[in-house]
Amino acid sequence: MKYTTFLFVLIAYSSLIACGGGGSSASGGGDVAVVNPTPVPTTTPTTTVPVVVEPEPTLAPTPEPVFVEPNPDAVYDSTAELIVPSVFTFEQEYPLSVEVSIAANRKAYISICSDFNREGDGVTVNYDSCLLRTSIEGDFNGELTVPNDKSTLVMAIWYLDEPESPRFEEWQKSDGSNTEEMEQFIVN
Repeated sequence: MKYTTFLFVLIAYSSLIACGGGGSSASGGGDVAVVNPTPVPTTTPTTTVPVVVEPEPTLAPTPEPVFVEPNPDAVYDSTAELIVPSVFTFEQEYPLSVEVSIAANRKAYISICSDFNREGDGVTVNYDSCLLRTSIEGDFNGELTVPNDKSTLVMAIWYLDEPESPRFEEWQKSDGSNTEEMEQFIVN
């Protein structure tokens, strides 16, 4: 039994030492107060940033724009490369006054078309591109709306008493310098 008691006391003592045991303080209490140290303020070094005053940029005089005749066959990578004449109005269409005078009140049929080819003395017309097709007797006055990309038109005049040989009149849009006047296609 002595051996068992000794072993029991040894285990108990080892347990107390391993767990920290107990302790006493001068005041006799069992609690130990933990004191946090007071933080010491530190000063951050201040750096001064130098103020740099940039001189104001001076603008070079703007050169006068130079008009470059656009190349109709040019291929552009972006719209920034396009060149537009200053007289271009950015309108999708423009009005065209049409006046036709036929002598002696002859009956005729007129076609105004945008797709045609002049070959020597003859003209080949794509009649699917016509903006106006009408029969007239004597004079005709009217107004057409023409797409802005069409600058040349042809008028085919078919006299009903001579249907085998039409008369062709070609019209060219003005340079656009006078925007106050309406474009006119006059045939006498």
